[in-house]
Amino acid sequence: MARTMKDLRQRLLRGITVALLALAPTLASAHPMGTLSTNRSALLVLRPTETALRYTIDFAEVPSVAETERASSLGADAYAAARMSELLPALHLSVDGADQPLTVNRCFESGGRGEGGLPTVLLICELCADAIHAGRVRLEDDNFAGSPGWREMRVLGNGVDVGRGDPAEAVGEGDTPLPFGGTTEEMTRTSVEATAGVSDAATVVTGSGTAATRAPDPLAALVSATDLSSRFIGLALLSALVLGAGHALSPGHGKTVVAAYLVGSRGTVLQALLLGLTVTATHVSSVLLLGAVTLWLSQYVVAAELYPWIGVASGAGVIAVGGGLLRSRWKTWRAYKARAVELAAAAITDDRHHHHGRAHGHETGHGPGSSPTPLPVDNGGWLDHSHGPDGHEHIHVDDAGEPVSLQRLLMLGITGGAVPCPSALVVLLAAIALHRILFGMLLIISFSVGLAAVLMAIGVLVVRAQGLLSRLSGANKAAAWLPVASACVVMLLGFGIAFQSAREGGLI
Repeated sequence: MARTMKDLRQRLLRGITVALLALAPTLASAHPMGTLSTNRSALLVLRPTETALRYTIDFAEVPSVAETERASSLGADAYAAARMSELLPALHLSVDGADQPLTVNRCFESGGRGEGGLPTVLLICELCADAIHAGRVRLEDDNFAGSPGWREMRVLGNGVDVGRGDPAEAVGEGDTPLPFGGTTEEMTRTSVEATAGVSDAATVVTGSGTAATRAPDPLAALVSATDLSSRFIGLALLSALVLGAGHALSPGHGKTVVAAYLVGSRGTVLQALLLGLTVTATHVSSVLLLGAVTLWLSQYVVAAELYPWIGVASGAGVIAVGGGLLRSRWKTWRAYKARAVELAAAAITDDRHHHHGRAHGHETGHGPGSSPTPLPVDNGGWLDHSHGPDGHEHIHVDDAGEPVSLQRLLMLGITGGAVPCPSALVVLLAAIALHRILFGMLLIISFSVGLAAVLMAIGVLVVRAQGLLSRLSGANKAAAWLPVASACVVMLLGFGIAFQSAREGGLI
């Protein structure tokens, strides 16, 4: 009888292994969190004879570069064993607060192909612990906390009652399902709890699951195409141009920062073009630098973990530039208001003197019928350009009445565009892997031209729109506040960039 049960368990394990291997290409091509993600699934099953944990790591295209190199040098089996030994210390299973040791039954690595034909790595491990029939069970996992990706955790009862889950939807009944079969809301867990011996599971899990899917990246698909005729290359470059333009219109990419700065500084068309080009050049340069880190420095720096820190640093830089703008513009605004009061007082004095002179027949310097000196109007005059004594000397100044700083303009462009584009990064890595470096670089350049065109067009439209604003009735007083308001907007955008990067990267 014991031998029959053992044979049955071995056949069942082989069946599960075959199912996971069949699923591996699907998982490798999915990566719903993007090509920089590392996705983890921890499925704990309480059985009468043992506690089983199926632990699956799905490395997306970029982190798989380093994992593939290591697997090739060590061999698949040795790599899987070494990788799991590194991950095991961050896995904690406890019952009523007492640690429950986990041991590794088996672990294997499966390769697949992702975006642009890049290799991907799927690590599948079966762990076990002593049987748990009663008590408060807690599973924690601190692996990959600093990397973007899905985090799935569940506790299932198969012959053992489970309930009182925390969260409740992570507890159910049934045998081990396939990994990454939950909803998006369930893929953010670093711990899960349940009570063994209590039968009030919130959900019933059937043993089947569906892998999450993500739409393929059209830019990455271009570099891995089999047809490299001159006609296809021309169409591919045109497609990359359009994709770059569309990419610039998606959230981020510095366009809002560009618009906010130009509104507040009342920039010129030339400055709009320069700012757009700076954002784009930084965007592309960051792709090249992160690609170099991924290919040649992966044993020292993990690119996927570095990515969110780049975003945080970019946001911090934008905040710093916005803070500098706010400080200088607020000081100038206060000085301008104080000067306006002085001019108003002086105008009133001159007007009284003018009328006194006319009453006594003194020379006033005004011809007959001349009007009194008008009072200065608070119409945002500090936004005006200086045209010199002859009205032709055009020295461009920002809204604070100060010459526009080229250093500040470039600093804002660099910090606003420092976050690399994952699509372009995948194209670069795929081009190197496929020995199509020239074609890959042409795609990235074409993509960047489309990106730059949209950013510069937005900047030019913002500059042109300021003339319309100045002609609107009552707009001058509102325009006078634009320098301070735009500086605040730049700072808020910087906070947004930093917060979003930190949240998506798992830093907060």
